[in-house]
Amino acid sequence: MSVGEQESTASQTLGQAIERWWREHGDLDYQVGAVVHALTQRGVAAASAAIEDFASALEDHLGVEEEVYFPLIERLAPEHTPAVQRARLAHLELRDGIDELREQLMHGELMPARRSFTALLARLRSHEEMEGRIIADLARSSCAEISH
Repeated sequence: MSVGEQESTASQTLGQAIERWWREHGDLDYQVGAVVHALTQRGVAAASAAIEDFASALEDHLGVEEEVYFPLIERLAPEHTPAVQRARLAHLELRDGIDELREQLMHGELMPARRSFTALLARLRSHEEMEGRIIADLARSSCAEISH
């Protein structure tokens, strides 16, 4: 494969990764709504089940980022490695937040779980914004490379 073909393939792969990333975040938003409803309207058992569904979707998403997206970004745009490292740390914080929620709900602590979920959502949104900036920069770089 020529260098030009490799660059084209890398750009296509990056484009597909970006598209999938946005779609997955939309799926997580749906799960967030289910958790909020359960925490505010349905009680501890329903909240626990909703948290598990959310945690499963979040873990799937984080796993894909760690195994596919982050290595791709580091390979195609090594200047983003420090941002990717920060994103990896944010993943650990998100997982810790899920563990905290599980613990609270296991003890029937619905009000603390609501506050913890609000804090977890703030961390998740901050993380999404950071990743969004990386992706926007990659998309700009990719478009600039294609136009040259």
